[in-house]
Amino acid sequence: MDRLYEYIARRFLACCSVDAKGSETLVVAQVGSELFNAKGMIVEQLGLYEVFIYDRWVDKHLPPVARGDRIPSEALELRAGKTEPPPLLSESDLISLMDRHGIGTDATIAQKILERGYVSKNHSKRFQPELLGLALVESYETCQVHLARPYMRAHQEQSLKRISTNSIGKTEMLESALSSFGSMYELLETNARSLDQVSRRTFVEPNATVPMLPEGAFFIRPRILLQET
Repeated sequence: MDRLYEYIARRFLACCSVDAKGSETLVVAQVGSELFNAKGMIVEQLGLYEVFIYDRWVDKHLPPVARGDRIPSEALELRAGKTEPPPLLSESDLISLMDRHGIGTDATIAQKILERGYVSKNHSKRFQPELLGLALVESYETCQVHLARPYMRAHQEQSLKRISTNSIGKTEMLESALSSFGSMYELLETNARSLDQVSRRTFVEPNATVPMLPEGAFFIRPRILLQET
């Protein structure tokens, strides 16, 4: 948690710092009918990056060239490769993404998703998705209920900000939110069978004997059934 507060403090101080300054060079070379490019960077002033160490400019020097230069090629190689998945998120990564998507960087959110079993932390202190979190997101997406997408939370926070500026009334905002979430609940209720299928596929062993569920019942956690009331 100390690192989380350090991140918040550094971000605040960076907002008060001078701008970073640099010069970027783009070189475009043509080989036959193919175009290749390379980018260089000269950092003239680190500015805010002296404080905000989580994102940094670095010098990347290119050899001196001029427009129209002919560059001899020593060899041409075709290398095979494969894409790699992005790294798991750290707490600071999560806060950066929340800020980028217009979501308030509430320090308790990381703790909540841990407590609810949506994620855990691995040995590198990065968030590892758990079965419950994966099943929840897949269930929402299957039912076309996009509660797991960042714009949903961002929209709520924008509406709350509009209340503070008197752009919208509290009652109007509340009625809109209740209507929106009511519609999403109805979608989940209508697609209860889809929720059941995702839960079975995620939590129940492939060869296990699972009782057929009555109409309107669905899995919420492993082997726990909730009956519609």
